[in-house]
Amino acid sequence: MYTPPDINLWHGRIDNEADSLRLHQVIHLVDLNSSQTNNMESPDKKAALLGFACDEGVRRNQGRLGARFGPNAAKQKLANYCIHFNPDDIALFDMGNIHCENFDNSKEDPLLNSQNYLSQNIEQLLKKNYFPIVIGGGHELALGHFLGLYQFIPPHSKIGIINFDAHFDLRSTIDGFGNSGTPFWQIAQQIGAENFHYLCLGIQISTNSQALFKTAESLSVQYIEAQDLYYPQPQQFKIMEQFTQSMDYLYLSICLDSFASCYAPGVSAPNCCGLIPQMIFPLLKTIMSDPKLIAFDVAEFCPAYDINEQTAQLAAWLIWLQVHFLITHKHDSLGMKIPS
Repeated sequence: MYTPPDINLWHGRIDNEADSLRLHQVIHLVDLNSSQTNNMESPDKKAALLGFACDEGVRRNQGRLGARFGPNAAKQKLANYCIHFNPDDIALFDMGNIHCENFDNSKEDPLLNSQNYLSQNIEQLLKKNYFPIVIGGGHELALGHFLGLYQFIPPHSKIGIINFDAHFDLRSTIDGFGNSGTPFWQIAQQIGAENFHYLCLGIQISTNSQALFKTAESLSVQYIEAQDLYYPQPQQFKIMEQFTQSMDYLYLSICLDSFASCYAPGVSAPNCCGLIPQMIFPLLKTIMSDPKLIAFDVAEFCPAYDINEQTAQLAAWLIWLQVHFLITHKHDSLGMKIPS
């Protein structure tokens, strides 16, 4: 169910100039089963990359298979990205990959086992002061990721889920089995609708049934449709600001199928009219630099369908961006002003 990190993923360009480090030169490789997670001397800020190399949920949801190869492909692309922070201020760790065992028709669901294993490790990482960055894999990872966060936060705290996605992922389970389209419904069932705070950005009306919109309404889900995010306006920032201000903690999840297929062809469910990365950059800055944010993930990267590594670049850029804002926490550090 777990494999330690692979050093062969972390290589790239080495420049002679000063202040020219890249991520492969500063990454720490740590086995989750090792005592290193307790004993590693590092700055107060620590980010842990943990792969969820699973697409069993995608298979059950009739999507294109291959997302289980996403974590390693994203890490390999991320390795060559430049850093603009002092390595003494934040430490970046590759914690390896969690896998999904083969379905053997036993009473136990292998996907749920993997999700529970992810949840346990997320809770432990948070207790050790790591900021978890989970790399998918299918969006079924959200169930395990969130439940680990929920076990960690103090009782009666409010944690808000912000999900960039073309789909609500609020389908009900089938015969008790979840898939990549059910994680947020499963979360609501486990913690109760009164504790379920969910904002979905990038919804496509054409790929969400009336039943899903009714489910979203019954759970008081807030959402913004994709066409309203092509050129974000102050109204969208106000919706998000009101949502974040009412929460104690935030969890950001990005499904790569929320982006237009010209930017993200390598996904489980391609989207011809999805979001444009440059257009939502101000929104990403606002969320990623919010001190309430305690975890982040990227889902549904399917390398087999990628073109010219476009999706790999996008996945790596989103992860790099989150690491950047963990250390800077400055809205103006990368330009692109927020509308007022």
